[in-house]
Amino acid sequence: MTARTTALTTLAGIAVLAAVAAGVVAFRGDDAAVIRGVALGAGLGAAGSVVEAILVHDALRRPRGQALRIVLLGFGLRLAFLLGATLALDATGVADAASFALCFLGGFLASLPALAAATSGRAMRNGGAAS
Repeated sequence: MTARTTALTTLAGIAVLAAVAAGVVAFRGDDAAVIRGVALGAGLGAAGSVVEAILVHDALRRPRGQALRIVLLGFGLRLAFLLGATLALDATGVADAASFALCFLGGFLASLPALAAATSGRAMRNGGAAS
């Protein structure tokens, strides 16, 4: 992947995440709990996406199937974290749980174009020879 492609997909991901955050604030309101939920969700969602991208990038150099395992494990861990954090935020009232959940998922979705661009062209090396 070229530097230009990396920059463009990163900017696209940031734009998507900003749009999700703005949409959540517009829909849920702009009180302090919602803003905290948006900040927590967007920050943790983006951080998880960065960690997953690094792990997948390294896994593409390993034998076949490692990258898929990391993606599936990451998906499961994200769902478990999302459930636990949403329940904890709802119980404590520290931040708006719905705003957190929407922005956390937005952080994951925003990273998909960058992850797809990073892995394109590497399937032959990771998956073996194509027929």
